[in-house]
Amino acid sequence: MSRQRSVLLQQIALLCLILSIALYLYARLSSAFFYQLNSSATEGSFERNASPKRILVTGGAGFIGFHLAKALAANKKNVIVALDNFNDYYDVKLKIDRAYELHQLGVTVHNDDVCNADFLHALFIRHKFTHVAHLAAQAGVRYSLQNPLAYIRANVECQVALLDVLRSFKDVKLVYASSSSVYGKESEVPFSLRAHTDRPGNMYAASKKTDELLGYHYCHAYNISAVGLRFFTVYGPWGRPDMAVYKFAESMLDGKEVPLYEDSSDPIGLGRDFTYIEDIVQGTLASLDYVPSECGERFNLGFGNPVSLPEMLNILQHELNVTAKIKKSPLPPTEILRTWADLSTSTQMLGFRPETALRLGIKKFVVWYKGYRLRRKDQDERSLPSPSATWFRGLLAEKKDRAKRSGEDSVKRHNEELQRRMQHQRNKYYEWAKQHDIEVSELDKSQFSFFQGLDSSGNDLIRMAQLKNDIEGLKAACREMVDCLAFNSEGVLKRQVREQVKWEKVPFFQGEHQGLYVANVNPCKANLHDCAKYAQCTPILPAQYSCRCKQGYFGNGKLCLPRYAEVDPKELQWEYAADVLSIHNVTRMKEESGQRMVFFQGLDSPNGDYLVADKYRGDLEKLKEICIKDPICIAVNTNGLMKRRIADKSTWTLWTNDPQQGLYVFDIDYCSLAAEACPEHARCTRVSAGHFTCVCHPPYSLIEGECIVKQDAKAQPVLKPEAIVPKTGKPNIEQAPPSEKSKDISQNIEAVLPVLKAEAITPTEKEPAESSENSNKPSQNVEAVEDTQNVEAMHFNVKATQFVKLPKRIVSDFDIHIIHSVDNNDLLGIPTLVNSLVKHTNQSLHIHIVVCNLKPFFLLSLLKCFSFHSEFKLSIVPFDVKRLNDGYLNYMQRPGQGLFDYLSNCANYARFFFYELLPDLEVAIYMDTDIVLQSDIKSLWNRVTKSPHTITAIERSLHPYKQIFSPDTAVIFSQRYTREMDMEANSYNAGVFAVNLTRWRQRSKVIEDDLQFWMKQNVDKDLWKMGTQPLMLLTFHQDSSLLPAHFHLPGLGWKTDISPKALRNASILHWSGSRKPWRGDQRLYYSYWKAQSPLECRGYGVCEQQEEIWRCVQPANSTQ
Repeated sequence: MSRQRSVLLQQIALLCLILSIALYLYARLSSAFFYQLNSSATEGSFERNASPKRILVTGGAGFIGFHLAKALAANKKNVIVALDNFNDYYDVKLKIDRAYELHQLGVTVHNDDVCNADFLHALFIRHKFTHVAHLAAQAGVRYSLQNPLAYIRANVECQVALLDVLRSFKDVKLVYASSSSVYGKESEVPFSLRAHTDRPGNMYAASKKTDELLGYHYCHAYNISAVGLRFFTVYGPWGRPDMAVYKFAESMLDGKEVPLYEDSSDPIGLGRDFTYIEDIVQGTLASLDYVPSECGERFNLGFGNPVSLPEMLNILQHELNVTAKIKKSPLPPTEILRTWADLSTSTQMLGFRPETALRLGIKKFVVWYKGYRLRRKDQDERSLPSPSATWFRGLLAEKKDRAKRSGEDSVKRHNEELQRRMQHQRNKYYEWAKQHDIEVSELDKSQFSFFQGLDSSGNDLIRMAQLKNDIEGLKAACREMVDCLAFNSEGVLKRQVREQVKWEKVPFFQGEHQGLYVANVNPCKANLHDCAKYAQCTPILPAQYSCRCKQGYFGNGKLCLPRYAEVDPKELQWEYAADVLSIHNVTRMKEESGQRMVFFQGLDSPNGDYLVADKYRGDLEKLKEICIKDPICIAVNTNGLMKRRIADKSTWTLWTNDPQQGLYVFDIDYCSLAAEACPEHARCTRVSAGHFTCVCHPPYSLIEGECIVKQDAKAQPVLKPEAIVPKTGKPNIEQAPPSEKSKDISQNIEAVLPVLKAEAITPTEKEPAESSENSNKPSQNVEAVEDTQNVEAMHFNVKATQFVKLPKRIVSDFDIHIIHSVDNNDLLGIPTLVNSLVKHTNQSLHIHIVVCNLKPFFLLSLLKCFSFHSEFKLSIVPFDVKRLNDGYLNYMQRPGQGLFDYLSNCANYARFFFYELLPDLEVAIYMDTDIVLQSDIKSLWNRVTKSPHTITAIERSLHPYKQIFSPDTAVIFSQRYTREMDMEANSYNAGVFAVNLTRWRQRSKVIEDDLQFWMKQNVDKDLWKMGTQPLMLLTFHQDSSLLPAHFHLPGLGWKTDISPKALRNASILHWSGSRKPWRGDQRLYYSYWKAQSPLECRGYGVCEQQEEIWRCVQPANSTQ
């Protein structure tokens, strides 16, 4: 028994010895094998025979990306997604053909941009990638000299977008393309990975070096596995047409010259380490299996044997059997003389050993190229769409649909951010109101009533087309917009709704949720109604109301005229005196005319009503007596309406056939009072009693409201206008000729009452009495300026004529901020513009005036010549023209622009630097100086502060982009931004716009580059004719919001056919054009501008420029 046990123990010991020897031998052999494969486990390792890959190949329609995806597709277990934006750097058809071949191999192809981070993120979630081969890039060395920004976007910004996405998917391995160009011209050959690469010779090399640094940073900071590959002159089938082998072959077969660079200092000549595409693919596949042990690892992938270009050309000539027409040129400074890859590290770590010699590689390329060339030629001759082109159209449609959905998602995110910001501002306001014991009524728009298929026309705030049929999104938008009361399913938000009986049935509102949504709010309490100032608003839910004139006033509620003898006449005189030259002039002209009135049977002049004496209807003598005594009155209707203005006779209406009823008009000089004064080279002529017209001096003819010399007219002396002397005589009534209108109209006074929008003008505070010492002297409103070279910004609190200097700009979140930009050309428009702003705005104003080529104190001295309507804050900020660097100055002045030469001044270009000049502003409204306001700016301010875009402007519905820009513009636009330009879209006038300065600051470098790019393109290719406005349209295309056109009436500086009604009803009047209202020899619609002007020199003189300052000067004939 013991012996058997001893034998068993011996056998076990022998077995253990044999097993130990086997394990020892296995360990030695394994160590030797893996050492050959990878010299040190600490320097990285392979994962051979890994599980199937799920790989994203960016640049999948490019040369290397196509071949890599094709090689990966050979393993049917792999999931490959190819992404490419199909840009037009070289032949797009070639890229489409590559992508179509991948599609046929089962590769999923997407047409989109790596910079589209949202789309990338969605792809990662959908496909669960294990690897990414980032081969998308803007290629080409020479092209980078012409378009450096394209390389920053494609090679840097897009790589950052990809790396940022990978932060959420850290288990994904990244291999990205670098280039041999990073070695520059100073590295020793062969190019070793140990060489310094901090002196790139061109923008392409700089962008690729940046890619390597980004890879290192994201690896170090976020543990992202990234390996960089420095490719050396890749060639082969499906190659790039801008590379030497492809380009030389194409030129030779087309019979064109072959450009060959040479360096006279080097006999060998230009040399490249040509590497066949299949070898590059094998190296890239190996890098996908490689696990880096440290951040920043990269490898050279080349052939390891440079060949001179003449030698390569000889091989190509032999394979093509064509002799090249060589054109030698000196070596460009951006070119590296010779490239040569040191492959020692790549061989050791990746097992990379290129096998295809240049002669064999070119032979394979030529076989492919000849076949592909014939196929393309056959397709072109037959003019039939290829299968790849048909497939690609579907890819484009898919991209367009995806972009639409992405835009909707982006808008949703913007709206959410907007809601957050608005709530923050609302909370700040409530807190401020609470601290100051101000009652704030919360507008509850939690409930909406729905009216299927119906709509209420008019009163639109803004169209949010991106939210069309998104009812919940529209509800949220309406809740956030303070003055929104309703919206329709088309995305139109409304400030009011009409009476329900006036709602319309909309044929295309067929869906169960399409129609009108009205908030269940009290519009009267929320002050969201259009009842007259002297009317009582009564709510009629939902969101409807009625208006009724208050005691002492008469009208339909939307217009309430004061009743005679029930309202203080002095208040009316102040309110309406701005519409005439002066009360004194009207009274004097009445007296000079003998207080004679002309009767127009049955007629009435629209608008101009300011008072109603309804108790004396039909009492001619009493009505005449009232009108004669009232210095405002220039006409009276027998229905009791007193008028302060008479319209053009062609607009008068017939309201009765009663021979005793009609209009009585003073026979005075209406040419000096009418809103439409006679144009230049014309005189005012009496046609008949109470009826005057404008007659042009020979050889001028009245054409469209202007006196113009006809081309066939002979030269005649121009006569000076003659003065019209009013007649005098006893009071009498002159019967006007019978009216030509005979239609029987019987209407009561409510029916004929014109709709007049006249906002009350609150008088300025009474000036304090002056000392007896100065009581008889004109007011000297200008302080002495000691330092005439002062260029610092100046800040004031302004009240009437008092300018209290502030130590710094005090910016409040509760101010409305307005910006103007001015130089000497526009200086005289500033006082009237400022006064119209403060006159019509109840909320506190902060006006920022940027002066260009103008000293701040000079503008200040001008402003001090006037008495402004109410208090406001003022900042005068100088703009240093040195900021207009060569990128602007080289393209500002353009010869032959004619009418638009005056737009090439620095005041217009200063608009592009507000984000620097006003660093503490977030949002502001910019206005040109040829503008006046006729209503409160607050309604416009409430809309623009909600916009998510950089620019919010007022739509010009009759001026689409195609009327402003040449067709070439759209082509250049799509090339630069890789998106289409909508030439059918409506433009806007850049004289009035709101600007989100915070967003501008975030994008300032991109915006400035875009501005200078488009200026250069315009000089080179004549894309537009209109100054700086098209610059804004292009730079902010698809980054701007449009508001309804009714806010703004432009063209007063050139149009001559604008109706008085349009002029009176417009919120903003804009003298765009050359005929400014302060230019006496050519101005148009002067009275509308003068009505908003401040009191000059407090009534004691006129403001005149004396050397470098403005002063109040007493007229020469005045007495001291």
